[in-house]
Amino acid sequence: MMRSSRTEGIRALQPGSAIALSPGTIIAGKYRIESPLARGGMGSVWAGRHTTLGHLVAIKFIHPRLATSREVLRRFDVEAKAAARLKTRHAVAVYDHGVTPDGEPYIVMEYLEGESLAECLTREHELTEQRTLRIASQAASALAAAHAKGIVHRDIKPENLFLLKRNNADFVKVVDFGISKSLRASSEEEAAQRLTQTGMVLGTPLYMSPEQARGDEDLDHRVDIYALGVIMYEAIAGRVPFAGTNYLSVISQVLNEDPKPVREIRPDVSEELEAIIAKAMAKDPHLA
Repeated sequence: MMRSSRTEGIRALQPGSAIALSPGTIIAGKYRIESPLARGGMGSVWAGRHTTLGHLVAIKFIHPRLATSREVLRRFDVEAKAAARLKTRHAVAVYDHGVTPDGEPYIVMEYLEGESLAECLTREHELTEQRTLRIASQAASALAAAHAKGIVHRDIKPENLFLLKRNNADFVKVVDFGISKSLRASSEEEAAQRLTQTGMVLGTPLYMSPEQARGDEDLDHRVDIYALGVIMYEAIAGRVPFAGTNYLSVISQVLNEDPKPVREIRPDVSEELEAIIAKAMAKDPHLA
């Protein structure tokens, strides 16, 4: 296969002890915890309600065992600030950001009702070409808005594309800017807030671009384009382009192998879509 080309003032968070989260807990004097929504390795997300306005929100907390890690707290801070800078309907909205009196950092976001693309693909395995294009184009719209602000997400994957239903059609929200990077930080900000070092790899290997997998230092918006190409491939083919039994196996394939063309797996898919996916997933982001 020919290798095509890619173009394209809240106080600082401080470590502290964790509060006990349970229904009825009041956060920041105005958000009442209602029920858990999700738990993961980094923390938890709870449904909450503004005590005076009455609207539902989602409140994200860092896991107590990570609350003393300054790097994790910086990532949390980056996520809130990056998402808050985006003024696009296809990125999750951030309403508030702070630290409780007990030292628990939190982000208050819009409440989303639906499912992640990962959950959708687990159930449906393959999507139609038109549905894949609709989802990808909306995600691309959010990413373009982020890139225009100098923000690179760096962890685009099906879990971070949330599908709502509007007018009986998919409406995409890009979530979780926890390892995003600003390309416009001043040298002082970069020295103070930089979350990666040369050779450090952040992201999910199944959706990593070759330059990200190598741990290259100067990553730009093209890593998000590559990841979106992988997602389109997966939605069409019913499987990711590279898979292995361990992290290094996947990384090796990302760096050295070309994926099987999608039309060899789904002959009903148009040549145009195959070309779009191949271009997004080009090994070399610099070739025209």
